[in-house]
Amino acid sequence: MIPLESIEKYKWAISTGIILVLAVAIFTFLFARSVPMIILDYKFNSTYFGSDAARVWKNFNDRGGYHDRAKVHPLFPMAICLPVLIGIKIGFDRLALVSAALALNSAALVALLYYLLFIVTKRTLDSLLFILLFLASGSFVFWSKIAETFPFGATTILLSFCVLSIPMLRGKELPFLLASIVSVSLTVTNWMSGLLSCFFSLKIRQTVVIIVKTIVIVAALWSVQKFIFPDAGHFLDFSEEKKYIKPTNTLFAMRQFFGDSLYPAQIVEGFNVMNRPTVALERNLSDGAMTLAIVIWSAWLGIILYGLRYCWKYRRASPLNYVLLFFLIGQMVLHSLYGSHEVFMYSLHWMPSLILIAAFATRGNYRRCVLAMIIALIVIIAPLNFRRNQASLFIFESYQERVNEQK
Repeated sequence: MIPLESIEKYKWAISTGIILVLAVAIFTFLFARSVPMIILDYKFNSTYFGSDAARVWKNFNDRGGYHDRAKVHPLFPMAICLPVLIGIKIGFDRLALVSAALALNSAALVALLYYLLFIVTKRTLDSLLFILLFLASGSFVFWSKIAETFPFGATTILLSFCVLSIPMLRGKELPFLLASIVSVSLTVTNWMSGLLSCFFSLKIRQTVVIIVKTIVIVAALWSVQKFIFPDAGHFLDFSEEKKYIKPTNTLFAMRQFFGDSLYPAQIVEGFNVMNRPTVALERNLSDGAMTLAIVIWSAWLGIILYGLRYCWKYRRASPLNYVLLFFLIGQMVLHSLYGSHEVFMYSLHWMPSLILIAAFATRGNYRRCVLAMIIALIVIIAPLNFRRNQASLFIFESYQERVNEQK
């Protein structure tokens, strides 16, 4: 933790972080407003990489419908949708409000990750470069501006890690209880971040007490939410999740987990059975796409493995090291079984953790080589990911223009 009495010592790190966070908030707000509205039409749900962006957009506008997925996103309607709905009632523009919510979330996400990176690397430059790599990644470029649960869930995960990283909070139940509640509130499976933080920082008895309290408090808050959103799905009702368990695509899932989350190698555009445009990741890469992907993914995987070595080497220095490792293992197992055909859309949940593991590589003897590789990756993937994302959105824009011309 950065001591308050040494604030002068860290003024450049803090100044850099503030500028970075403000810039990210502004750009996310602008990009969120540029997303084609057709993607947010409920008839086009699941057409953008299989996501429920249209359903979530509907959540932001309708208190009485389409909140059934609160089964696995327990407090999302009350925590995220309700403030937007109140703003709409007051008279603000819905798109502006949702864009602002996404912008504030991106700012919080980047601020938390920057803080954790500084904890790991101890250097402003190193932290900045890894943040820029995260901002250039496919995970952030493709998903930070989309009205979905995943960007918000990513922030709750990092909040648990930040509580864990503050030495003066270790052993105290209240901050970890709050982190546990927050981590499970937006996506049930993200509770693993809160649970792991408790397990590696508290006694077993304290952890069990926090688990019980979390379930009781979230259930109570869900009950209040049910009055506001009558059709909210029942907390911990997993009956519908069986259809998402598809363990036959494990290899493709792992490619998305480690590779496409940084650089989506190839995107296929097409039309579904309803003749509506769709975009998805290509499973069978062309020769050209495969060659570039192998180069980028190999460099990235090499940095991760090198960082993993030092994360394990210094594991006794902080419980954060253990939590990062077990969290990533948990995410890998989860997405080897759950939603394995569309893992990419969940990637914001684990990409910050991969970035943190990779950042441990700067603790080794080849720090300059690592930073040079990070700079090279940023220079290569940033324009590629941006152009690819724009191309994936263009198919929806073109379809909308054709529909308008036919009217």
